[in-house]
Amino acid sequence: MPITLDQIVDETRQWPADVVAELVDRILLARHGGIEPEVASAWKTEIDRRIAEIEAGKARGIPVEESLARIRKIVGQWPLAPLALCWLRGLGNPGNPACLFGRAGLH
Repeated sequence: MPITLDQIVDETRQWPADVVAELVDRILLARHGGIEPEVASAWKTEIDRRIAEIEAGKARGIPVEESLARIRKIVGQWPLAPLALCWLRGLGNPGNPACLFGRAGLH
């Protein structure tokens, strides 16, 4: 008998966050393929620029909980996780050094 989605969700509730992130990352890669190198490079450049602006005091970062609250308000009550935000930005797993959350230690 095949495993149900509810069974998968119940099982993963007991897993460490990084293992769940890896599972989601693998599923998304298997379903949608990887990020094109040019896109990944452009995002890394943009993220590095933004981090440099924050570190230089030229820009202010928005706390992740505030960002998530804004997104939830826009899209409804879907509980977005930092991993989902990284994928929405095309950055992959929060453990990926190109991911803003991974770089900022917010995952």
